[in-house]
Amino acid sequence: MSTSDYWQKVAEATRNLPDHKLLDVVALIDRLPDEGRPLHVLEAMRGRLTRLRPPRRLTIQRLLFLPVEDLFDPPDAYRRKIGRLSRAVIRVCWRTLVERGDAALIESTARRLKGLETHEPAELMPVAAPLWRSAAATLADAHAIAERDRMAGVKMFGRDDDLLRQVGDIAIIFGIGEPIMTAKFELPAKPIQSISAGQAEMLTRMIAQLGSSQLVLAKTFVLVLAARMARPGDLLEVLDSARFPCQVTERDTMVREVEASIIANLVREAQALRSTAKAPADPVAATETARRLVEGLTSLRSSMKSLSEPATMAHIQSARREIAGYIMGNVIDRAERTMASLIGADAGSAGSSIETLSEPQLEATEALALSLRHCAGMGEAVGIQREVAAKLRVVCDSLARSIDALNLTPEAQERRLYGTLRLIEMIEGPEAAEALWLKGLERLGFGPAM
Repeated sequence: MSTSDYWQKVAEATRNLPDHKLLDVVALIDRLPDEGRPLHVLEAMRGRLTRLRPPRRLTIQRLLFLPVEDLFDPPDAYRRKIGRLSRAVIRVCWRTLVERGDAALIESTARRLKGLETHEPAELMPVAAPLWRSAAATLADAHAIAERDRMAGVKMFGRDDDLLRQVGDIAIIFGIGEPIMTAKFELPAKPIQSISAGQAEMLTRMIAQLGSSQLVLAKTFVLVLAARMARPGDLLEVLDSARFPCQVTERDTMVREVEASIIANLVREAQALRSTAKAPADPVAATETARRLVEGLTSLRSSMKSLSEPATMAHIQSARREIAGYIMGNVIDRAERTMASLIGADAGSAGSSIETLSEPQLEATEALALSLRHCAGMGEAVGIQREVAAKLRVVCDSLARSIDALNLTPEAQERRLYGTLRLIEMIEGPEAAEALWLKGLERLGFGPAM
């Protein structure tokens, strides 16, 4: 069996491994030398690694691509012309650096990296910065040669013009690797929910300084950080406050390009979640994903300067449709089915068992109810408030019918009533629960409420 066949079998086998075994495989791969590490195996596990977040050995390749990592997509999910990068380009860039770059610097950086006791910025930046600058120069030189000499470009990068574009973008990012990583270290962890006034001032200064050299540097810096933001519109407001020594038309063009890329990426993410198995199967987790998408869209609508332009409006409407579909299909429908499986296939039948749920089952059911409640607010943001309200009414009507179940002891009937009341209050609010409570009092023999 060849080495490539062996690693292909490993990649296939990892799909069915439990988490602890998967982490053992990752640890073994991380011990391999950089030139022998099977990146396609790690790529096959990336979705689960993102969830598990195991501590990883910082190899020289991982160190090199730290400023770029937020823009990478798996090769099968990569889309052109929206400012993203395919992970397949990593191998191309690394090969170019090995063949054309500073071999002595790469070797010395690898040695210094092994000697680091921590990965704190104070220790990491002095090691990484010379590598980023050297890599930027090497890739920029190779990119320039490829653009001047078509045959040389084909020899280095093949015939795909988009691959050449990606190499050029990565060269730019390496060139501003230090400010990018400085900002990452100063800002909250990804996804960034908000930035403070002090952090906004820091970013404004950094963007203005980069833009005073070349606008493309400021644009690239913003796009990298926007990929880490839960509310990318907040970063657009920071960009709007930065001042550059250029014509207003040049600045406006750059801002429009940034806005177009950010909204296109929001659409891409929503589409990918709806059409692939990468969407969270748990409706509670899917609710958090939906909230992040809605927050991102809301922040853009309040901060984009090109909102009135037809192309931008088309992107916004596309994002609304994709997010709305995700809410209805991945959150509400799944939450309804999961809740039915917990309290009985038919909540209106005697088989409904809300009064017999264990504590963990009850907590899971209440979490689903809260997820449905959150959908009411999110539905308004994407224009489906009526559809969501109708769906929640169906769920609550089904729950309400359960109090009419026959053959229950008074104690079980009371537990069912109060359990159902709590769920309906979570989903539709106290008024709906109060109406059911009055009905339940009569059912329990207390007569009509006065």
